[in-house]
Amino acid sequence: QADIIGRIGALIERIRPTSTAAGGMGSGAGTGGSSGGSVPHGIIVTGAEDPNKRYTSLELLHPKVRDKVKSLIDDLASEDIPMKIFESYRSPERQQKLFDQGRRGPDAHKPIVSNAEPWESYHQYGLAVDMVIDKAGVNPWETRTAETKAWWNRYHELAEQNGLESLSFELPHVQLK
Repeated sequence: QADIIGRIGALIERIRPTSTAAGGMGSGAGTGGSSGGSVPHGIIVTGAEDPNKRYTSLELLHPKVRDKVKSLIDDLASEDIPMKIFESYRSPERQQKLFDQGRRGPDAHKPIVSNAEPWESYHQYGLAVDMVIDKAGVNPWETRTAETKAWWNRYHELAEQNGLESLSFELPHVQLK
């Protein structure tokens, strides 16, 4: 856990603007989500996010990640690989709900879907995105056919070429290197 938090801190320092003027991170909380608003570098700090709300907007990502993901999406499209963003920014409330799934509460009977507690995931910092297959008649997480295996493999290769890294244990997830 400390290693993850340390790595996130190092990444934030690497991408932090040198000034808080004109779009810097500043100390104020951002607003955003589907309703728009000012989102400083994709980071939203709230106290009452709906844990069921899933954000897909590129605008909620840190600008450096946003540009890499846009390039990734363009590369996927140019190779006719049907993928779309499933989740970009994730609130800490949603991260807690996902972490609890399979462990406790009303979703304890479901499979575990996340090993990251709130603020341990790159999603809370606008530094990660989950993408899934977007083709009619195909399960978005399908991995059993030769075609879908090839799509997932190429997705990870293109992500790497665009300055993102994948996680071996979470197929849809890519994040800033």
